[in-house]
Amino acid sequence: METFMELSDEQWEKVKRLIPSAHQEGRPRSDDRRTLNAILFVLKAHIPWNYLPREFGDDATANRRFRRWKQEGVWSLIEQTLRSAGYRPDEL
Repeated sequence: METFMELSDEQWEKVKRLIPSAHQEGRPRSDDRRTLNAILFVLKAHIPWNYLPREFGDDATANRRFRRWKQEGVWSLIEQTLRSAGYRPDEL
């Protein structure tokens, strides 16, 4: 596997507006950028969620958000935006 490249600041700026807002109640939400990088890492590396390196945060959080974003149609918008911002399709 080639080296994983986290989102650049420019890519993050373009995609962050697509991510649904955190609920106002409950405990603070995990960092959205870190979670998105975790999802991209798992997809590129083709690994099970529980093999996600600790530096990307909690694997269950990343998995849960990925499934929710797919169900809500957010993930397809994120993919399209990342591709237009220069993120290579084979990395998705």
